[in-house]
Amino acid sequence: MVRVVQVNTAHDSGTIINRTGALGQVEGGVMMGIGQALTEGTVYDADGRQRNAGLLEYKLQTCADAPDIHTHFVQIATPDAGPRGAKGLAEAPNVATAAAISNALARLLGTPVRRRPMTAERVWEAMQP
Repeated sequence: MVRVVQVNTAHDSGTIINRTGALGQVEGGVMMGIGQALTEGTVYDADGRQRNAGLLEYKLQTCADAPDIHTHFVQIATPDAGPRGAKGLAEAPNVATAAAISNALARLLGTPVRRRPMTAERVWEAMQP
């Protein structure tokens, strides 16, 4: 099983007005990215019915799964930014985290895991010659 123990993030987020809220957005996005990379995936049976429609079967990340997350905000003035220099910041951690986990695992294994989520079974399969 793959486990993320620490995440370091840096974001050009424009003017941060509410630091606590901004940190929450980044940490939530990181957790969503971890879930997309490692646990969240829809399973269908041969007839096309979803087999993991409930929260007991569909593995979402929880606070108990959270790694240490260290966030650094880079505030670069951008002429076409939003009001008071604001920029979006919730989407980037989601996409970047999933990609970073994929790349780290590929480097560790010497081969990419081509399907998401990267479950223990899929990692094992990728390791086979």
